Amino acid sequence: MSKDRSPRRRPERTTTRIAASKPKRRRWPLVIAFLGLVLAAGGTYAVVRIPWPAVAEVRVRGTEVLDPVALAQLSGLEGQSMLRLPLAQARERLLEVPQIKKVTFGRSWPAAVTIRIDERKPWGFWAVGGRDYPVDDEGVVLAGGAPSSLFARIVEP
Repeated sequence: MSKDRSPRRRPERTTTRIAASKPKRRRWPLVIAFLGLVLAAGGTYAVVRIPWPAVAEVRVRGTEVLDPVALAQLSGLEGQSMLRLPLAQARERLLEVPQIKKVTFGRSWPAAVTIRIDERKPWGFWAVGGRDYPVDDEGVVLAGGAPSSLFARIVEP
């Protein structure tokens, strides 16, 4: 029997309509991304806060008059984390010593720090009240040492 396809009659459906459902929200990718961020933040915090690797050796280079062991202790770097060295504070402490002109730091991984000291060199004497004080080329009074060659003598009455 032939099917009637006249406009008066609706054609029969041969397929069933699948109900359109709302798209499922996939939460697993969001949960995994959130956990990854939490682990990354926690790991970064741990690396920065844990004193590992710690400075085990402080080397002092460039000293002639000053004691390198005392300068290493004065810097306060031994035992500090190599990742978070307080170099600004160490520089301030070392520059309080009048004989030190310049300080630079270098890291020797995994656990050593090298401090490079530029000492002030005596240039002449400053005579005040019958006493001689060695001074460098910038006029800084030094605690010890004398110029090694011909020197200037600045006398104040």
